[in-house]
Amino acid sequence: MLPDENKGPIRQLCERVLSARQDAANIEGIPDPLVEEVIREIEFDVKSLDEIDRKLALKPSHSRGEFYDFFSLMDMLLSGSPACHQLMGRIWAHVYDSCSAEERITLLSGFNTDGDFFNQFHVLPSIVEHGEFTGEVLSDWLIEVGKTLGNDLASAPLWNALSIMAEKRPGLSVETLRLWIGGDLASQTISMAAHLLAALRFGSVQGVTEIDLSLKSSDSRNHRKTYYRSHQASDQLATLPGNDYRNLIEEMSGDSEEMDLECLHFIQATICNDKRCDNTFRIAIQWVIDNTHDSPSVLWGDTVPRLAFSTLQRSKTLGIEPLYKLVPKTLPIPESHSGTRRALDKLLVEIFGVNKTDFMSLMFSISERDSFTLNKLFDPHSHGYMQSAVSRSNVSQLISDCFSQRSNSARRVGIKFFQRSDIQELTPPAGTLWSEEQIASIIVQLSVESLYDETPARILVALEPYVRDSNSDDLKNLYKEHLIFHSKNFPGACLRYLREKSKKLKSRLIRQAMLDVESYLDQLTECSGSAINSARIAGLRRASQLLSNRRSREIQSASEGENSLVSLLTSKSYLLYGGGEWQMYYGGAFGEIAQTQEFSTSMEFPRMPMIDPDGYGEWRMTCGRMLRYFDRKADQNEF
Repeated sequence: MLPDENKGPIRQLCERVLSARQDAANIEGIPDPLVEEVIREIEFDVKSLDEIDRKLALKPSHSRGEFYDFFSLMDMLLSGSPACHQLMGRIWAHVYDSCSAEERITLLSGFNTDGDFFNQFHVLPSIVEHGEFTGEVLSDWLIEVGKTLGNDLASAPLWNALSIMAEKRPGLSVETLRLWIGGDLASQTISMAAHLLAALRFGSVQGVTEIDLSLKSSDSRNHRKTYYRSHQASDQLATLPGNDYRNLIEEMSGDSEEMDLECLHFIQATICNDKRCDNTFRIAIQWVIDNTHDSPSVLWGDTVPRLAFSTLQRSKTLGIEPLYKLVPKTLPIPESHSGTRRALDKLLVEIFGVNKTDFMSLMFSISERDSFTLNKLFDPHSHGYMQSAVSRSNVSQLISDCFSQRSNSARRVGIKFFQRSDIQELTPPAGTLWSEEQIASIIVQLSVESLYDETPARILVALEPYVRDSNSDDLKNLYKEHLIFHSKNFPGACLRYLREKSKKLKSRLIRQAMLDVESYLDQLTECSGSAINSARIAGLRRASQLLSNRRSREIQSASEGENSLVSLLTSKSYLLYGGGEWQMYYGGAFGEIAQTQEFSTSMEFPRMPMIDPDGYGEWRMTCGRMLRYFDRKADQNEF
């Protein structure tokens, strides 16, 4: 064999690919310089593509899967570099051009279904640049490609392909665009047509002005959407002048709720352009403020927190009203919209560093209108931005301000902040004193919140000095009553914490409550061994075991049947356990021995709803009535 330096780049490429096909376990990568040399040779002599086709036997009519397997193999050999995708696209287009009409259909249909998804779509720009497509074929095929991609993050090659079409093949692009506009414009097709129109407009292609006018004046809402979205894409290429930007907003809005939403998305996509002038920025922000009504659509509600976050700093610099004040109108956030909650999480952290008053006002609104989102913001398992902000900052003043409010929603926010901080003491805001009604409200609020850790006990201990110094026996009795309730409800978290604190603080109130709790638990232990609790239903345990065995035999018999669907879809395999090891037995052979790893987890559920559900429900109703009573009394005292 000739040494590599004496072989042409095409020959070297083909030999390496053929070798990799035969010995997949020993694949030698192809360096980028060789790929670039192959591309240059193809540019110099297009017939060299015939040599690649002939040596590698790239015939889609044999097996379209085999053809697309080639692309996966090439990507492995070429490490997925841009040069690799360019070369693969040239080969793909050449094979397409040399196929019969029937084979072309096979090749196009396989693009969306065969081989490696990401590898194929990365070669799309090179394919549309070099393939001998007609506008009719290309328009239908790109629509199918768009449907396959959907909103996947891998859709960038599609938009790059449209931009390259407009630049390299403007005539074919205009023909494709006209076919799209003349057909049924679905949501994905509207965006594709808008992107292609924007790229053609930027290149000053003949015929685009006519298309612009027809879309703008059309009675079809989808045509007008295409026109407006094309300017959204154009703004990324060249910033629209202020007058044009303002006119587009005015034209889009007011027609319908659907077009108002289109305008909102247009603003979201274009407002953060660094070249956008201050005047148009103000106009866009004011439009969003004027058109965000109470209880907007779900899509509108999803957009506002993101837009508020992206415009916050510039709004502050220009001294205009920030969009985050619109967030309460968009609540509650649907439980499945986790992305919107993450955007709100980031927004809250930014506001926290800019304006504490507005931050607390927004938190109170979230607490009042969307308790699910409030819990998620402070969920220790979410690893959100709020978690980091709370742990880094001294939030004692915020907690005091929350507990000084006369609303359940404000106190709920204070409890959440306390839960996620390491604060051990509570201090009223400077220059004020907490009344007995305020302290009682905080105590009772703990019993109506869903807390599954030692937070109620921590807050009660922090309130102990204020209760101890009070002259009200009713407040002290209320305090002891709630200490006992939380100790019974969470004997793992709250009781353990209170036991430790009762030894360290030497508090008479806590010590008395602990004595009552210990007496209750002792009596409960005695009751567990009583005759009524030891009674068993004759034969129940044996009947349960027999039923379980019978079901196991039925499942095993069904799975082993010759016509069983389970046996057709799965293969038999067994896990063998012994000591600290496990091993798979599959296909008549043992797999490798692996070590088992120890792990443990624990979670405490509230006990009172299970032990005494009626009593627990009555307790919560009583706490709710007490909160309303204390708040009314506090209003009368005007503390």
